[in-house]
Amino acid sequence: MEEIREKIVKCKVICLDEMNLDPISTNPKYMKPKEKQKLINLVEEKMKLDINIINEEFNKVVLNSVLCEGNDFTKYPVYVDNRIPQQQEKIDSEKDDISVELSKDRTLERTDIAGNVVPSS
Repeated sequence: MEEIREKIVKCKVICLDEMNLDPISTNPKYMKPKEKQKLINLVEEKMKLDINIINEEFNKVVLNSVLCEGNDFTKYPVYVDNRIPQQQEKIDSEKDDISVELSKDRTLERTDIAGNVVPSS
């Protein structure tokens, strides 16, 4: 199942690049229906190819479009896959760190959500 998901993602990246869209930051969720359907059709066609061909095309897209000179890849979105335990553990530990820091800030305890001062009890 994971192999199929990986293949779909690679095909999507290749097809977005073929459509002259940014293969990393373009979210198909926000595409116009006609454009999204075109992407779906392209991905379905690409999925019929051998995985070695897909890997080769994907690597070319990454080298030539994603990691090319002049690209500011620090602005690309970072997604967390909750199915990977290490990522979820890191998120949980960072939430704990933030909670500890917020509890140290006494001004947060004395203001409400609108910024009004709340009398201390």
